[in-house]
Amino acid sequence: MYLSSLFLIVGIYMLTWDCNVLKKKKLNKEYNISKFIGIVYIMISFAYFIYYVNRR
Repeated sequence: MYLSSLFLIVGIYMLTWDCNVLKKKKLNKEYNISKFIGIVYIMISFAYFIYYVNRR
């Protein structure tokens, strides 16, 4: 359960704070990479949560 929360927090951080900083600096390539990684981390957190619930 801890891993699910960790992935969710990191994903939200990547989508909000990191993306905003990169967008202000006009680093479009890094912005797109950060956005993609943030979405992937959030998807991993939900997948791990579903796995954790079904494992019990």
